[in-house]
Amino acid sequence: MKKQTRTVVIALSLATVLVLAIVVALPGIVALNKVKNEIAETLSQASGRPVTIGKLSLSLYPWLGIRLDGAELANAPTFGKTPLARVDDALVEVRVLPLFAGHIVLRRVVVTGLKLNLRENAAGHTNWAALIRTPKRPAPTKATRAEAHEAPAFALLRAAGLTVTNASVTYRNARTGARDILSHFTVRLGEIRPGRPVAVHLAGVLKTAGHGPFPFRLSARAIRQHKGLLLNPFRLSIATLKAVGTVQATETRSGLKAHGHLHIPAFAPRPLLAALGLSYRPSDPKALRTASGRLAFRLSPRQLSLAPFTIRFDQTLVTGRLVRLAHPLLYRVHLAISSLALAPYLPPKPSAPPAPQPVQGPGRPQAGTKTPSPLLSLPVMGTVTIGRLVAHGLTLTRVSAALHGRHGHIRLQPLTMDLYGGTFAGRLALKAAHPLPWRLAARLSQVHIGALLRALHMFPEFSGLLNAHVRLRGSGVALLPIEQSVSGRLTADMPRGALRGLDINFIAKDPKAVVGPHRLKKVAGTVFTRLHAQATIANSLVTLQALSLHTARAAVHGQGTMTLLPTKTLNTLLKVTLPSGLTVPVRVRGPIGHVHFAVSLNRLLSGSGKGLGSAFKSLGGRLKSFLGIH
Repeated sequence: MKKQTRTVVIALSLATVLVLAIVVALPGIVALNKVKNEIAETLSQASGRPVTIGKLSLSLYPWLGIRLDGAELANAPTFGKTPLARVDDALVEVRVLPLFAGHIVLRRVVVTGLKLNLRENAAGHTNWAALIRTPKRPAPTKATRAEAHEAPAFALLRAAGLTVTNASVTYRNARTGARDILSHFTVRLGEIRPGRPVAVHLAGVLKTAGHGPFPFRLSARAIRQHKGLLLNPFRLSIATLKAVGTVQATETRSGLKAHGHLHIPAFAPRPLLAALGLSYRPSDPKALRTASGRLAFRLSPRQLSLAPFTIRFDQTLVTGRLVRLAHPLLYRVHLAISSLALAPYLPPKPSAPPAPQPVQGPGRPQAGTKTPSPLLSLPVMGTVTIGRLVAHGLTLTRVSAALHGRHGHIRLQPLTMDLYGGTFAGRLALKAAHPLPWRLAARLSQVHIGALLRALHMFPEFSGLLNAHVRLRGSGVALLPIEQSVSGRLTADMPRGALRGLDINFIAKDPKAVVGPHRLKKVAGTVFTRLHAQATIANSLVTLQALSLHTARAAVHGQGTMTLLPTKTLNTLLKVTLPSGLTVPVRVRGPIGHVHFAVSLNRLLSGSGKGLGSAFKSLGGRLKSFLGIH
C-alpha cells in the first residue's frame, strides 16, 4: 500500500511540474515573435550593429528548449554588406525544475554553421574592434549600488557542455594582403560549473596565404581567474608536432593579453612541412629527421614575443628571441646557431645543368623573376651568429651579421667571420625573388690561401697568407646556380708564399731548363716574396687580367683564363723574366687540381731578334754546346 501511494505521489508531482511548465511557457509560446524581436533589439543595442533573427521555436518535453533558425550580425559600415557573423542553427536546452529555485541548469548548447567574417583595412582598423572594446561605465549612484547588492534573478548552476560544429572564420588584411581561412572548425566544452575547471577541445583546418591547408587539434583544462583564464595543461597538435605547456590569458581595456610557455618533444618535421603545404625535399635523405624545442611567449595587442626559445633539429641547436611589432609591422630577430652544415639541407642537384642565364645589372630583376617570397619580404631587423658553418666546402667559424630587411631587400651588414686563420669582413645584399639575386663586397685579411683553395677544389699549388678585395654578384644558394650567374672582380695580394710544381728559380739558375723537356721534380716549387693579381668573372669565365710575382732570382708576369663550367680548366701564360733580361714563357694549363707547367719553346724562339740574341749572349757557350751550334 505504501509503495502504491508513493507511486501516485510521484506521478501527481510530475504532472504538476508539467502543468506549471506549460503555464510558465505558454505566454512565451503565444508571444514568441515579440520575444524574438526584443532579443534582436537588445543585441543590436549592445553591439551597435543590426541583428536579425530568423525563426524562433520552443520545445517543452523532455527538456525546455529554444531553437534559433538563422541569425546575422551586420558588418561595420565601411566593410561591405557581408555580415560579420552568421549562425545557421542554435539550440539551448534547460532543465525546468531548477528554474523555480532561480538556478539555470543547461543540458546542452549546440551551435551549427557559425561563420565569422573578420576584416582589417589598409589603415589598420578592424571590423570587430568596437565589439570587444570595454564600454565606459558611468559613475555609480545610490540606485546602481543598491542594484549591485541585489541577488540576480537567475544564476548559472552548471551546464553539461557547449558544442559548435561546422564553423568557419575568414580573415583578410588589406594592408598586408594576408588571407587566412579557418574551416571545419569545431569547439567542444565539457561540464561547466562556477569555480571549477572546464575541458576545452578545438579542431579545424587552417589555410594561410602561400601555404596549403593543414589540420590542427587543441585541448586544454581551462580555469577561470580574476580578469583572466588559465589553460593548464595546454596541448596543441599539428601533424607530427605536439606542444604541451601553460597559457594564461587576460582581457584588458587595450585588448587580449596572454603569456605562457610550451615544450615541444622530439617529432619528425617532414610530415609537418607537408601538412603546411611546403614542398621541401633536402638532398640528404637523413637531413631534418628530428626536431624539438622550448619557448616562452608573451602576446599583447601591440606585439608578440617569443623569448627565449630553443630549437634543435638534427645536430643543430638554435637559441634566441623573436619579437613581432604590430604598428608599424616589424620583426626583431636575434638568433644564435651552434653549428650548421648547409649542403644536406639544400635541394638535390639537377641531373643536367640548365643553360646559363644572362647576368643582369645589380638593380635589375632577372628574366622570369617570380613573386617575392612572403617570408623573405617581411620587415626584419636583428642579429645572427653561427658558431660553425659549412657551406660549399668552406668551413666558416664565428660568423656574425646584423640583419636588415624591408620591402623584399635583405642586407647582412656588417658580416664578419673567421676564415682559415684569417678574417672576413664585408656586406651581403639579397633580394626576395627567385632565384634569389645577391651582391657581395668583402675584404679578406691574412687568410691561409692553401686551405681556402683546397676547400674550393682550386689551385692546391698555392700556399701563404692572402689579403684580398672581392666584389661579386649572382643568384641562388646552391653551387651550380652560383657558378652560372656569378660575375664581378677581385684583387689579391700575398706578401709571401710558395707555388708547388714550378721551380722558377731553377729556370733562372739552369739554362738547360729553357729548352727541351721541362725536367722538374714533382716536389720542386717556388718561394716568392710578393704576389699581386687582378681578375674579373663573367659568364662562367675567370679572366686573369694581371699577375705579378717576384722571387729571389726572377720576376713573373702573366695573363690567362679559367673556365668554371662545365669543367674548371686553367689556361694561362706566364712570362718569367730572368736577371739577365731573358724572358721565358711558361704555359700553365689543365683541370684544377691537375695543372701542368711547361716551357713554351715556340714562343721563346718566335721572339724578337734582339731578345733572342740577348738570350744566347747571356747563356754563352754552354747553351751553344747544348744546342749543337758551332
